[in-house]
Amino acid sequence: MEVEDEDGVAIEDPDVTVEDEDGEEVDKTELEDGDYTATADADGFEEGEESVSIDGEDETVTLTLTAEEDDSDDEDEEETTHEVDVDVSDDDEAVEEAEVTIGEETIETDSDGLATFSEITDGEHTVEIETETIEETLEITGDGTVTVDTSEETVEFEDDEDAGGGGGESGDELSMEAIALTGIVIVVLFGVVAILGIAIRQ
Repeated sequence: MEVEDEDGVAIEDPDVTVEDEDGEEVDKTELEDGDYTATADADGFEEGEESVSIDGEDETVTLTLTAEEDDSDDEDEEETTHEVDVDVSDDDEAVEEAEVTIGEETIETDSDGLATFSEITDGEHTVEIETETIEETLEITGDGTVTVDTSEETVEFEDDEDAGGGGGESGDELSMEAIALTGIVIVVLFGVVAILGIAIRQ
């Protein structure tokens, strides 16, 4: 009796048992004429079973075993999550009860202007806030804080260990003198959805 894998390679030290029609285990080396069930098992393989009929002649029975699925790959592919605080402020004043949305989860900011999301997975996410439109791409490698200042149109990310990502342009650069010289009129519309794209990479 031979035991091999799906590629036809012999499997070393398989555990093979043979049972007769009554389910009684018999010596696999001395089988009389009749019908039997051969079962084989080996480390790293799923158990295999084969029906065998003996009819007066020597016969070689080959059992083919299928390799077990490797669960370690699934474990490696588990998503890494991060805790991210979204800090919403207006002219350095915390904005309370602002609705902050990441994906399908919406959280209101507390009295300190913070909305905490505890399970943000690796990948690109959209953060929506009820303030003017702001868009910035950040690289996040761990837990940290995303700061949105509605008065200065800045976005800043601070990692717990190292500073990460970049902020938007400071409102100080848009001085009243520069606006007067260029004739640009800036209208700040509050109540519009702010969009912040966060790129989170492991």
